[in-house]
Amino acid sequence: SPDRYRGKVVEFTGSLKFYERRKIPGKSVAPGMDFYYQCYLLDSNQIEYVFRTRDLPEEVKVNDIVHIKGYFLQRYNFLNRLNRTTWVPLIVVGDVEVMAEKSYGLTTNESRVVIALAVLFIGLIVVIMVSTMKKSTKPRRMKKELKFVDKPKEKKA
Repeated sequence: SPDRYRGKVVEFTGSLKFYERRKIPGKSVAPGMDFYYQCYLLDSNQIEYVFRTRDLPEEVKVNDIVHIKGYFLQRYNFLNRLNRTTWVPLIVVGDVEVMAEKSYGLTTNESRVVIALAVLFIGLIVVIMVSTMKKSTKPRRMKKELKFVDKPKEKKA
């Protein structure tokens, strides 16, 4: 719904997939203001966005996680790698912020569950080992009785 969001402030976080520095055509542009960056962002839902900004921090690299805040301008189309037209939102951005990647540590409850499962697993291994040790120490009975055969006596010559 482009009409619903046109001119409104929007925010997105995603992976920067590509960017290029472009020159603004025309002679009436002030020196130092004659270029902009066109960037392609892919969010966690695999939705692509194009944003334009005048300043892109030097530390920003392709595949970095960035957070953008700006104004939705219009829908924008371009030819993708399959040579098909792709329509995406075009956002004019003032600030691009490099985000640290999320660390996926365990919560307290998740840690307790992992520890409980580990204790249960180790206990199960100990029980299995003890039960196999008991079996190996039991005396074994022979199914057939042994018969002793007398040795034949040697003949004297």
